[in-house]
Amino acid sequence: EDISPEAIEPPVCWIPHGVDNSTGAMEYAGDARWGPLAGNFVLASYGRGTLFALLTEELGGVEQGGVVRFPFAFSSGPVRARMNPADGQLYLMGMRGWGTAAREDASFDRVRYAGGPAYLPSRLQVNREGVSLTFSDPLDRTVAEDAENYRVERWEYRYTRRYGSPEFSVANPDEEGRDPVAVAGARLSADGRTVHLEIPDIAPVMQQSVEYRLRFADGREVENAVYHTIHVLADGDEPARPLRAQALREFADEVEEVVSEAEDADEDDADRPEWYVTGRESYEMNCIACHSRGGVAPALEDSEWAGSSREALVRILLHGKEGERTIMTPFGWMDDEELAAVLSYVRVRWHEKERIDPSDVRRIRGETAGREDLWTEEELRKLVE
Repeated sequence: EDISPEAIEPPVCWIPHGVDNSTGAMEYAGDARWGPLAGNFVLASYGRGTLFALLTEELGGVEQGGVVRFPFAFSSGPVRARMNPADGQLYLMGMRGWGTAAREDASFDRVRYAGGPAYLPSRLQVNREGVSLTFSDPLDRTVAEDAENYRVERWEYRYTRRYGSPEFSVANPDEEGRDPVAVAGARLSADGRTVHLEIPDIAPVMQQSVEYRLRFADGREVENAVYHTIHVLADGDEPARPLRAQALREFADEVEEVVSEAEDADEDDADRPEWYVTGRESYEMNCIACHSRGGVAPALEDSEWAGSSREALVRILLHGKEGERTIMTPFGWMDDEELAAVLSYVRVRWHEKERIDPSDVRRIRGETAGREDLWTEEELRKLVE
């Protein structure tokens, strides 16, 4: 069976790991009672505990589109979503487990259109001149036609056997990072609802982000972003495959296998303390998938946070961390002993730091018991030794 990147049917859109690391449900919101966003799919994010509108278009039989986040969050990670034909409202059931930033074990939520402005994009289109966003409500013309209120970036992902991928420059495929995209101008339609961004070098790409800071006609100011994929720019175009250069063909040509610590020949559990063995086993089960070299998150042997203060590191494991490109989900469901063991294993094995005692975890858990948000780097840097 051919499992090369060229043989894989591309998705309607890719979504950055930091925006949605695990979609739990998708449902079609076709009922007119859903309001100005009716006719779109909605994606419920188990990983982030939130909801996205999926804005799609078809060009010559090719489906493509992007997502935009609703301005609210759920108490747990939604895994089931259904539109009720009786009332035209969305019902969601959620849970909490591995890989979610949600705080509650379970939830049952309803989302409905209550009338009035929605302040969200309802349609996304691309062409050879740029990107058009149609909004649910009229925009302030002066603000909407100021190109400085938009920030556009693009990047690619890499097919490998590992879990996830870093972001790679389109202009320099061997380098990690995003490329800035110039917005030459912005034009607002006569009805004030559709803004067209002029992008002279627009091209097919795996991932493009359009961040905006706008004011609506009623004075409401909103900041949000659309993350979308461009397969084609017009009817009749041949769908572009995501791999632009030989340098990105790592899946077939330059695969670096993820080697489990259990396969290291020099590991001898008989010579290790119990906490080390427990920590290694927990690392292999919970950490290595994301934190392998070339994966979606930094390798822990290279992580500045893994070798930083115990105060910062324990907080990251308990409540998670908001990164620049991705997120670290909370592992507060681990008991004090397991959490201390896995952190001690990482610190001792790769950073020559002192181990963390379960009493440290117990103390910090108590001190931060009321926290509901992921930690930011700015907050954590105040705790680094």
